[in-house]
Amino acid sequence: MNTNNSFSFSRDNLSVLKIGSAYFTTPVANDCMASLHVGLVLPDVQSFKTDDSILPGYQSPYWGAHNTRVVVGGGNCCDGYLIALNDEGKVTKILAIDFNIRRIVPIIYSVPATEPEKGETTKLGLLVSGAGCSGKGARFVDFNRVTPTSTPVITTEEEVVSYNSWLYGSDPLKVADIWERLEKIGIKADKERTAMAIKVFATF
Repeated sequence: MNTNNSFSFSRDNLSVLKIGSAYFTTPVANDCMASLHVGLVLPDVQSFKTDDSILPGYQSPYWGAHNTRVVVGGGNCCDGYLIALNDEGKVTKILAIDFNIRRIVPIIYSVPATEPEKGETTKLGLLVSGAGCSGKGARFVDFNRVTPTSTPVITTEEEVVSYNSWLYGSDPLKVADIWERLEKIGIKADKERTAMAIKVFATF
């Protein structure tokens, strides 16, 4: 993925900075669980010249009252949180995850359109991975729902990748059968579009 120099974390890992200025501070009271470690920046609609090859008619996901711009995750003990933020640094979605989040990967997938004659609709999902006292592995996160969901893709019990590898940011897409695993939980992922998204979604 691309790195994005506009966004960074404060020294205590409790805030997101945008060009060095405060953008967002975690609302979680427990400093250990609240610490932030990884961020994903969604493409700017104006600057991202889409040719409909990634997300047809791309627009920043409507994950809440305002369009989402950044997704951050972290945790440094048992559990962590995945938080979606808009341009003003306000929360559009938040979801607790049963491990410390160390990687966030965009997943482009398809669902049947609300009107059958229109075929399928392309959506953005998130694959997060990490480890902590409460769990490890990878979870598929759907922020498109009114109530966000987290579904295990690689469960805590599986030793597909070591605990330390997950804790230090192992890429879940490098697991050999990851696409089949997504399919088993009902996610019709598009490999090519996902690969393209990874190139334009920046990380920090």
